[in-house]
Amino acid sequence: MTILRSHLAFLYGEPAALPLLDRLQKLIEDFQTRIHVHTNELTEQDSILITYGDQVQSPGEKPLRTLGTFCNQYLPDVIGG
Repeated sequence: MTILRSHLAFLYGEPAALPLLDRLQKLIEDFQTRIHVHTNELTEQDSILITYGDQVQSPGEKPLRTLGTFCNQYLPDVIGG
């Protein structure tokens, strides 16, 4: 936190640095309890589909709906992550 304090002192002046640092520490502590930790990290067994939204098209249907239908029908157990 000393680096942060020195940055705050540089930006806002020495008198304001300590109160700002205290306030920031409280905010950080508050938000740390809200952070969702991902326990399901990707591994070499995962696969992810990267595509344009209109890569798969069907007449009269919105491209993303068509892509969703395609993925649900042909890739339900293939794509994960």
